[in-house]
Amino acid sequence: MEISEITGIIVAMAVILGLLLFFYIEHINVQEPPKKVVATAVIESLLNYTDERDSILMPNLNDNFCNVNANNLVELNTNCNGLPEATCKNTPCSVLVNGTQCMAGNNGGPLMNTDSEGNPIEIDYYYYMNQCYGKGCPT
Repeated sequence: MEISEITGIIVAMAVILGLLLFFYIEHINVQEPPKKVVATAVIESLLNYTDERDSILMPNLNDNFCNVNANNLVELNTNCNGLPEATCKNTPCSVLVNGTQCMAGNNGGPLMNTDSEGNPIEIDYYYYMNQCYGKGCPT
């Protein structure tokens, strides 16, 4: 090793030591502080939940669902689309169209009569509050 290499190493070590001393004197913490848990929330998806008894025994649950989405028909329709079949049939703001698609609606049928591309939806029958309406109701 030559003197210039040794000098370079000593200068680099002096700079590192100088920075460490500066951080210590100025109380600069370069480590990320530990995160504090402020609150814990449990979020459950009820998309696959199909127990009909809950929608009958707890009507306020359905009413709250409808009230939260009441001001935005598109959002209501999207949220109704995610409901399980049994819940959709017994929610006051949704209808189960042709036994397959849950949509925003009432006793008069779905509130949106077109799909996402603007094509009309053929409605043979729909369920509203566990009652079937229309010409094609299954017997």
